[in-house]
Amino acid sequence: MNKKRLVIFLIILCTLTSFVFASSAIGEKYLSAANEQYSIGNLEKAYNYINSSMKMYVDEPVPDAVLFSAHLIYLEYLQEIKVNEDMKSFNLVKNSLKDFPLVVDDDITSLIDSINQQEVEIAKIETSSGNKDFYSAQLEAMKSQQKAELQALKESQKSAAESQQKMLDQISAQTGSFTEAITNSTKASEQNSKTIKTAITVVVIALGVILLLVVLFMVISWQSSKHQQERFQATLEMVSQMNRSPSERLALGAVTDLYDKDLKSAGSSRWGVDALPEPELSDKEIAEINELAVTCERLGAEIDFSTGRKNNSKNVSELVYKLACAQGMNPGKAKIYFCAAMVYDAGFLAIDQDLLQANELNEKQKYEIRSHVQKGVEKLDFVPQRYKQIFIDAATKHHENLDGSGYPEGIKGDEIPMIARLIHIAEMFTSLISRRNYRGILDKESAVTELRSEGKAVDQTIVDLLDSII
Repeated sequence: MNKKRLVIFLIILCTLTSFVFASSAIGEKYLSAANEQYSIGNLEKAYNYINSSMKMYVDEPVPDAVLFSAHLIYLEYLQEIKVNEDMKSFNLVKNSLKDFPLVVDDDITSLIDSINQQEVEIAKIETSSGNKDFYSAQLEAMKSQQKAELQALKESQKSAAESQQKMLDQISAQTGSFTEAITNSTKASEQNSKTIKTAITVVVIALGVILLLVVLFMVISWQSSKHQQERFQATLEMVSQMNRSPSERLALGAVTDLYDKDLKSAGSSRWGVDALPEPELSDKEIAEINELAVTCERLGAEIDFSTGRKNNSKNVSELVYKLACAQGMNPGKAKIYFCAAMVYDAGFLAIDQDLLQANELNEKQKYEIRSHVQKGVEKLDFVPQRYKQIFIDAATKHHENLDGSGYPEGIKGDEIPMIARLIHIAEMFTSLISRRNYRGILDKESAVTELRSEGKAVDQTIVDLLDSII
């Protein structure tokens, strides 16, 4: 509230100051004109100009320079009036002195008395003997009136002086209050400045800490990504070793750990590089599958980013590959399964991202989420035609259950392709051991137990196989 009053006071003061400055400028122009006329002896014009100048200072004290010039001009103008016996101009001067009493001093008062006496003498001369008494009475009345006017002029002068002093005292008091307000405002501003500087310092420090944390996070993420990339390349290289000996079969006792410690999966054994069988594939086919794997890796990373499941595509695909090999599947086909398992959830790329991050879904939204199994086919145009059915089965049927309780078609038993069954088990197992909620994470033995509790909904022979290799 005090600040609001101070602002209003400053605005009024600035307005008054501007007005005063404007009036002062005009007053000074009139003063210059009066002095110029006075210097060339034109006293009547000088008198008119000096009156105009003093009128500019009605609401403030008349400057000393103006009063000094006015005194000189009035004094000489009255002397000129006395010489010329110009009683009409004399009456105008007396009226002006009522408006500007501060001009009157002893010299002017004496001169006015002299002219008044002169006016009486003139009246006497003009009075005839026949009406002498009548004119004498009029002269006495005139003397009384002039005396009263002179007294009134002195009182007006005194009152004007008192008013001017009072105005000066008020201006002085207001100036003191204004100065005090400005001083207090300056102190408050200095205090606010210190507070702002402190706040800025705190914010800068906080931003520095946040920036440091961001840099650390980026370094850790880069190292983790580099580790995952190296692990994936190692997997591809190990899978490629299957090309060396067509008569060899997979040695399950020497399976590599395709999962890091954070996922708690796949045990501590390693793939035996020398034990990997060589598929009966041409060099062209091998190059084609390797190129397909690289493309699937990129798309899988995009899917994981969209769904917020870090490394899910790599973890599921590696587990599917191990299960396929453990079944004794042809190594070349196992590698195709490996690729298909990286992109089985490609349909999520066509789903609204807000739905994927939502905590609660209505029935319509749940239906939209489930539609990813059909929409995934649209993302598989890069797959060679001879492998495409495996990829389509992986994308559209990995949520089907053996007992027909799955979706989208509700097929059961042998109607469900092997790639879909393997992905179903691998995805469920990966989800159980790497849930977003820490308390929901299960160890591998508990995860297998959970899968067994699904009963006929999942392929229990694959669950047994999973239990044997982790």
